[in-house]
Amino acid sequence: MKIVVSDACLFIDLHTIDLTDHFFLLDLEVHTTVDVLADLREEQRRALQPFRERQSLTAHNLDEADREAITASKYPGNLCIGDHTSLYLAEKIDAKILSSERVLRSAAGTRAIESHGLFWIFDQLGAASILSHPLACQKLKELMICNAIYRNNPKLSVELNGRLKKCDGEVTQL
Repeated sequence: MKIVVSDACLFIDLHTIDLTDHFFLLDLEVHTTVDVLADLREEQRRALQPFRERQSLTAHNLDEADREAITASKYPGNLCIGDHTSLYLAEKIDAKILSSERVLRSAAGTRAIESHGLFWIFDQLGAASILSHPLACQKLKELMICNAIYRNNPKLSVELNGRLKKCDGEVTQL
């Protein structure tokens, strides 16, 4: 089982395309922080609550010593406190970072923390036969429609278009 720390953006993306339940079927030990949960809307927090109750999601409440260590670590200023706590927790429990944010994955890389994004989650869901090919295609299309970052970022757009081209032989351009 892989130990992972998820940030708010990943939870938001999963919730938006209705893949939260699927995500928690993966063989992952998922952690986050209360700071990350505070960055979510109430409906997104409610969607995660059953997983917290089943202990599929562990939310860490960092203490004052942890917060002092975060301050001393000098994480990049363009990250929010939830991202800082995610990096700190990943280092503390020797976990991978899961994030839809390139800047957070980049910061993880500079700290030698393995990180993955939403496309990796899609790959894992497919490999575990949790997400069928037709449903994966549908969810990728939903992602393209509802998330401007995936439409407007050239690298993400190329990756998304490549995946959409494999969907039932359709060729979709953003």
